Amino acid sequence: LIASSPDIVIWHDLQSVLSRRADDGSLLVAGSAGWRDDLIAEWSNVLERLRGVGAEVVIVLPPLRSVDPVGDCAAAELPRRCTDIQRQDDVIREATTAFVQNLDPVGVTLIRVDDLLCSSGPPCPREVESVDVRLGGTDQTHFTESGSRWMAPRLLDRVTRVTGRSVSSSAMD
Repeated sequence: LIASSPDIVIWHDLQSVLSRRADDGSLLVAGSAGWRDDLIAEWSNVLERLRGVGAEVVIVLPPLRSVDPVGDCAAAELPRRCTDIQRQDDVIREATTAFVQNLDPVGVTLIRVDDLLCSSGPPCPREVESVDVRLGGTDQTHFTESGSRWMAPRLLDRVTRVTGRSVSSSAMD
């Protein structure tokens, strides 16, 4: 990515919600202060490398996941997994927000897409505008193929608005 000297980078990180190992080998539990500090230090390093090639970075706040059955983990197929997913959402969203709040804002913008996926607030539906946008079951995160086709132009429109640069789906390669 760095070698290609991109003009714009759309940054979305939901994978970093997992616990991690510190340099000394100790376990940093997701959501702990040590985990957050370690993650933000890693993200800061990546961001500086992107800024070093002149990229404008648009960070997407990880969106709330859909909840199926609607809002009720107790009725879910795997109630503990449902509760864990909702906790992970809070942890990664808080870390992303803390990261952006402490940045020099030049060349970095945070955008939110919750209003697209969850217009009436949590719990978020799997279906939006008659499109089944999210996978169901214990996933609730990943987009369906039709959901991806629905979401991509909306995300790119927001990126275009905040950067002032036209971005098309062909630029996503």
